[in-house]
Parts: sequence; C-alpha cells; structure tokens
Amino acid sequence: YQRRVHGDNVCSFPSSSPPCYHSTMEFAQLATKQVRSIGHPLSKFTLGVPFYGRHVRSAEPETYADLLRSIPDLPPNMDQAGNQYFNGADTIRRKVEFSIEQGLGGVMIWEVGQDVHPSDKMSLLRAIDSAVQKVFALPGDEL
Repeated sequence: YQRRVHGDNVCSFPSSSPPCYHSTMEFAQLATKQVRSIGHPLSKFTLGVPFYGRHVRSAEPETYADLLRSIPDLPPNMDQAGNQYFNGADTIRRKVEFSIEQGLGGVMIWEVGQDVHPSDKMSLLRAIDSAVQKVFALPGDEL
C-alpha cells in the first residue's frame, strides 16, 4: 500500500440520508480513527472539509456563500442555522488543527468555489489559513 498509493482522502461527509447533520467534527474523528485502525499511514490521507451545507431533513446542498448571503450575521461558532447544517469557520479551524495534530497529510476542500472571497472575515479558506498560522506559529502572512 505505501509504495503504490501516493495519497487518499478521509472523506468525512456521512450519508446524505435525513436527518443529515453534515460532516460533524465527531464524524471526522471517527473516520480518522477507522483509517488508523487498519494500519494505513495517516500522512497519506487528507481530511475532507465541506464548503457547503445540507438541509437537515431533505439533504439538499447549499453553498457556504449562499448560506452567508441568507444569514449575513452568522456567528463563526455556528454549524446549524434553521434547517441548514454546515461547518462554520470555527469547526473548519478545529478540523485543520485536528488534521495537523493527528499527522494527516492536510485537508481537502470540497469545493473552494463555494466559499466567500478570502478577504471576507467569514471565509472558510481564511479559517484554514488562520489555523495553519496558529499551529505552526507562522508570522502573519494572512490571506
């Protein structure tokens, strides 16, 4: 396995069957634990992070940018607004920190075009950058 596979993704997006609490931190931890339990090197895996949410009952997707347009004052620590479940900026930061702490190869974004512009303080890409800066104590080359 180690000689043949260059990398893979721990796609921590569970079934889209209702009720759909999409891509929770707990599911990311469970998926990582399962990969570790079968002996695959975690450094060859990335953790999938969604830049979209799902309706809890219908599982219909909605981009993070659209969610922010409909709820402009969305707090960064919120992962559910009404019937929409998503990963807010704080959860994305926690997932990045977790992936680094666990020795994963990084994170895989699905899909970066669904974010707001990185200059927006609510940008998920910006949240990833701030987590990396924090973990590695890098001087402020912020997005």
